[in-house]
Amino acid sequence: KIDILATESITGVPCKIVNSLVVASNGDIYFTDSSSRWFENETALDFLEARPSGRVLRYEPATNTVVTILRHLAFPRGIALSPREEFLIINEPHNFRTSRYWLKGWMAGEQQHLWYWPALPDGISFNGKDTFWIAFPAPRSSVLNYIVKSPWIRKLLGTLLRRWPSGLTQYNAMVIGMRADGDVTHILHDLEGTRVPSVTSVTECGHGRLLLGNRVGDWIGEYQLSTDIVEDEEDEEDEEDKEDKEDEEDNEDEEDEEE
Repeated sequence: KIDILATESITGVPCKIVNSLVVASNGDIYFTDSSSRWFENETALDFLEARPSGRVLRYEPATNTVVTILRHLAFPRGIALSPREEFLIINEPHNFRTSRYWLKGWMAGEQQHLWYWPALPDGISFNGKDTFWIAFPAPRSSVLNYIVKSPWIRKLLGTLLRRWPSGLTQYNAMVIGMRADGDVTHILHDLEGTRVPSVTSVTECGHGRLLLGNRVGDWIGEYQLSTDIVEDEEDEEDEEDKEDKEDEEDNEDEEDEEE
């Protein structure tokens, strides 16, 4: 059985390009709607129009309602939740930007721009420990930069095109690992675009194994992080487990002395 949870927000604006979602511990579902004006096959028009209409919404199972929490985003795609569910990380490829939106604390309701990238950020995932993985299907080319700065070029192309012409987008994929504070820890880049030409999603599956999804081929890529990095992470986990066990033993000894 398939249950349709949401087709529009509480204000009646329909969802046209629902792209990514993340589920909070209380069951709330945060998801991106890339555009309120255009459909998936009209991505080029959203970029050329330069009137961001993307949103981040929250579906609340308790009330069966959909609430808009962020508007006017530039084609938001990937979304991820921080470990303590204090904030969301959101990718906006049409602004080449990754942002943080605070859900809790004194900054609740505020949006912070973390990075303006030299590429188009798409999917994002959290590895459950300390790293957000961001997929970049294509670089930010000189042609795109020129189009962004020229309203009359955008208008002309918007009149002539309904989709990106072949050859305009370069494909040499990149994956970046980022900590919650925005520090970049990993940069993986296929400069020639011969092995992994495009990446739109990335997921870490344990022991440093990254699975790479895409929209231009019928394959799933795989990348193995350096074994040194994986061993360091495992050593840190072992140290934490050891410290937890020692704390438990100390607590037991204190309880025995009290008795």
